[in-house]
Amino acid sequence: MKRIFSHISIFILAICCLPILDADSVRGASQTPGALTNSTQITTGLHPRRLPIKPRSTSIGATGYNGHVVVKLREGLTVTQAAGRLLEKNRGDLQGVNTVLARPSVTDLRRVFSRPLADLRAERLAAEAKSGRQLADLSLYYRVEVSSAAAAKSIIDELNAEADVEIAYYQPAPEPAEGPAEPAVTPNFQVDQDYLEPAPGGVDAYYSWGQPGGRGQGVQIIDIEGAWRDTHEDLTSSLGGELSGSQMTALDWRNHGTAVLGEMIADSNGFGVTGIAYGAEIGMVSISSLSTAEALSLATESLEPGDAILIELHAPGPRYNFESRDDQLGYIAMEYWQANFDAIQIATAKGILVCEAAGNGAENFDDAIYESVFDTTYRNSHAIVCGAGAPPSGAYGADRSRLGFSNYGERVNLQGYGRGVVTTGYGGLYSTGGEDYYYTSTFSGTSSASPIVTGAVACLSGHYQATYGVSATVDYVRELLVATGSPQYPNEAQKIGPRPDLEAAYAAMSAPPEISVSPVYIDTGITEGDLKSFTITITNDQTSPDWDFEAVALDTMLYRAPAADWLTVSPASGTVLAGGGTFDLTVTVDASLINAVDGLAKGTIQLQTQGGVPAYTLLVPVFITLLCADDETYLVSDSDQPQGPDYAWVDAVSLGSLIPQGTFYNTTNPGAALDDGTAGPLAIGFDFDFYGTLYSELYVGINGAISFTETEINSNGYFAGTSIPGAFIDNAVFAFWNDLVVDPSFGHGDLFTYQSAANDTFVVEWYQIGNFNDDADTLTTFEIIMTTDGSIAIQFADIGTTGLEQTATVGLQATGCAFEPYVDGSDPVENEPHADLIVTFDLPGAGCDCTGFGNLDGNPGINPVDVVHLVNYVYKSIDPPTVELPDCPGIDGDWNCDGVVNPVDVVMIVNYVYKSILSALCDPCACTSYPDNCP
Repeated sequence: MKRIFSHISIFILAICCLPILDADSVRGASQTPGALTNSTQITTGLHPRRLPIKPRSTSIGATGYNGHVVVKLREGLTVTQAAGRLLEKNRGDLQGVNTVLARPSVTDLRRVFSRPLADLRAERLAAEAKSGRQLADLSLYYRVEVSSAAAAKSIIDELNAEADVEIAYYQPAPEPAEGPAEPAVTPNFQVDQDYLEPAPGGVDAYYSWGQPGGRGQGVQIIDIEGAWRDTHEDLTSSLGGELSGSQMTALDWRNHGTAVLGEMIADSNGFGVTGIAYGAEIGMVSISSLSTAEALSLATESLEPGDAILIELHAPGPRYNFESRDDQLGYIAMEYWQANFDAIQIATAKGILVCEAAGNGAENFDDAIYESVFDTTYRNSHAIVCGAGAPPSGAYGADRSRLGFSNYGERVNLQGYGRGVVTTGYGGLYSTGGEDYYYTSTFSGTSSASPIVTGAVACLSGHYQATYGVSATVDYVRELLVATGSPQYPNEAQKIGPRPDLEAAYAAMSAPPEISVSPVYIDTGITEGDLKSFTITITNDQTSPDWDFEAVALDTMLYRAPAADWLTVSPASGTVLAGGGTFDLTVTVDASLINAVDGLAKGTIQLQTQGGVPAYTLLVPVFITLLCADDETYLVSDSDQPQGPDYAWVDAVSLGSLIPQGTFYNTTNPGAALDDGTAGPLAIGFDFDFYGTLYSELYVGINGAISFTETEINSNGYFAGTSIPGAFIDNAVFAFWNDLVVDPSFGHGDLFTYQSAANDTFVVEWYQIGNFNDDADTLTTFEIIMTTDGSIAIQFADIGTTGLEQTATVGLQATGCAFEPYVDGSDPVENEPHADLIVTFDLPGAGCDCTGFGNLDGNPGINPVDVVHLVNYVYKSIDPPTVELPDCPGIDGDWNCDGVVNPVDVVMIVNYVYKSILSALCDPCACTSYPDNCP
């Protein structure tokens, strides 16, 4: 008999030490006036997140319309998507938003960030813990495909008028931030890579390469754009580096990506060119099938603190109504759009260094048209924005002066060469042998500038890690390179920032705090009831003094009232000696004291100076996911297994009664009573044991499930997919959970119940029920059978013609850790339902007939003849029991269920027959009697 186990595995990331914040450090700045605003904000104790400004109206040029609408719902909502509508967990249908999205011009609606919701949530919590800043819930972003520019404008303006919408905007398709083409020239290769030279002409990569980690070792860079030639002779480290997204097929995209990689990681091999950070690892994410925001999220998932992301894109901005233009005027940096900004902020909060092209639109980011989105005092992504400056050749103006196409303003931090860049790709410099041997000397734009800055960033990050053993913070890297760079010249009013100077940066580099703790966070899952301990180590690298500290475990549970002492730390105080001394602490988590089921327990270990003077504090966040122990309530088997149960259809249509269509209801969505409705309560006819609770009635849902307690078997009035565990309907049997419908106009069937004459069996049958998404599918028939012994059988007579078996959820869900899955949308595929299948869920001992136990001669009753049989068997090894009980898992004659038949059993049967004394006669059908029969 097959036993199907399941575990909940939710891994919540947490993050590192934070200083204690004072009141001023968490006080948000005022909302910028002058536009429609959002006032809703979630109070978290973190530095408040700056809300985007809603525009009063949107202008989108009709020429070159090729983008989509992005809508971000307000923080605090819990939203699912079903049947093309957005549903909120606590309120149901988001009516105003859905009314707008129901327009015929809307051709598709999907989440911007397709990663699992649990992963997005875990990443955000960890990043918030590390940064101390409230960050956006990326699961609330949706991408809306709209058929025309005019329709998109109307939809954006109406969505922005909805209170449930934080921001809606138009997202044009991004394009590579490459400058206008130049006539090809033929310089020498590496000797003309001026950007490798010492400052001020270059970033001084030559110096950096001689320093520990100065080639970018230990750092991974992910380039986000369209395509690359990873088979290029000078880019061997890029081969196979595509992490996600199918590449663009156009040669221009491929040349562009190849040129970018060459600047950063081209091999140091004595020919061609050499990358600034040629010791770094490289990865690539293409936007061919992804939005920029989603590409950012996927890159973030793959990286660690100290790694880097380069955004090699720009897009048409509001100056010319988001229209595509050949001259690229008005094109701006990708963080302008809110989903991109929020994804960048998640990455930088995680400790990832993000560099992005400022764009080639000749725009001043301080202009009022941008409504403060590029003002870091209003909102700060913490990315490094890269402008395009003139190289030292003098061919394009004064060295480090802003090139005319480069965007500029206070938001632009650092510059690289925007003209005359020697690198891989294009073939204007060299092309003998084909595309794998292309080189150019004319790569340009903020696209050529950004890889120079990113290469310098990777070198600095690698050197910092090699020097101090930890990664530098994102703000420190940005501030250090800006402070030590070769200044912009001559017109700093059109700010594009200095050019990095790695030698100067290294000279000014300072060590991280000298008292540290490892690990910087604790993140694990613990099975309910378990006790688990962890070691954290404090290190004091100060030359003096010793550090006297006290340790406190703080309970900051998210989803329940605190339970005393679930989190402890010992000892409560100690001294860490200076000069590299260490001190170990033991952190203990007692899961038996955590009341949350399948929930997240959050705590903090606070290490602070004894007496608070001088004040110094380290925080170690603790995130614990409470995992369910194996649920062994039911034994699961099916007729596909050897010696499995036999399929035996119970025809409730002919034997039982119709559930009248008029008795189905849907309180939230009354018009959908025969689509996503419920009927009940219906009397079962006996007390039915479901996970230890007896129920005498139940509710039946159209969509293939029953519940013993839930009066609405839907998700806020609609069908929604679900999984076991985690189903949103408690105390339920999911027979064939799908989007089903009763609709007589299409020949879709009805629901029936049957109660046996002996009141020992109750059946619910879905007869030729319809597929909501295909009117022609009218054949699906299945049933639930419940019996007085607590067993549940689900039978399938027909599963229809449109693949519903591939999306069905089948199994049991009570509450918390009480659940038993059978199949969730073809997982496992061998459990996909099919015609003539029975699946049984039996309590241990259910169906076991042990009424004859102890009757050894086969005659009715237990009498002296049975005593003789047992005496002869025990003392003379003759006269064995003649009664066979194939359904009974015990040993006939074993009256005390100890697994053997011996004199103790003789005494018990003698006392019973001759003295009417029955002491502790066991139940051989019970798991507790014969543990070997337990699941």
